[in-house]
Amino acid sequence: MRFYLFTKTLLLSLSVIILLYGCKTDSPYNTEPLYTDSLSADSVSGADFIDNSFSKQLKVGALDIDIKSDGEEELKNLKFSLKSQGKDVEFEKGIKYDGIIQDALTADLNGDGRSEVYVFNQTAGSGSYGQVFAYQVNGNKLDSITMEDLPDDLSMQYLGHDSFALEKDHILRLFPLYNEMDANCCPSGGIKKLKYQLIKKANGLKLVISEK
Repeated sequence: MRFYLFTKTLLLSLSVIILLYGCKTDSPYNTEPLYTDSLSADSVSGADFIDNSFSKQLKVGALDIDIKSDGEEELKNLKFSLKSQGKDVEFEKGIKYDGIIQDALTADLNGDGRSEVYVFNQTAGSGSYGQVFAYQVNGNKLDSITMEDLPDDLSMQYLGHDSFALEKDHILRLFPLYNEMDANCCPSGGIKKLKYQLIKKANGLKLVISEK
């Protein structure tokens, strides 16, 4: 009788262990940024990350661009300071954001001879939704660049975890696709890759999806 109870207890314990292991919620996808790379030669220093703040220096011709962030995670300030050949600040621009800046890079995606500045951000929260803060250098100031929204068919399967990169003449964006019953940890729809081109519109420059 004692042997029977011992065997039953042992089998029950093993069943619980197997059940817990089967319910483990580790994602089959890496939700960290896949990569961020640039072919731009204008970047002159790496980014510094201290307590989730961000600091990087970029150079466009004779123009130095300092990008720095400060503040709490859900209410941060991102400031762009432009100097020409070491002179006093000629232009400053600040925006509010939440999350963690991943990187800041320069490029000339549309080949018009004017460099752009791209800042890649992941918002706070479990989704870590991707954002691109984009500007074109216009003399000693920055002109805003807008970005096309995701089409409806993709937005229904989108829950963040983006990665961005500059690749030749476009921005590459990757994110996991979620099916209807997927938990945030465990997307099952594969990885989507989008390419954005910089197009001149009537109301300014815009990043539009050129390949999906």
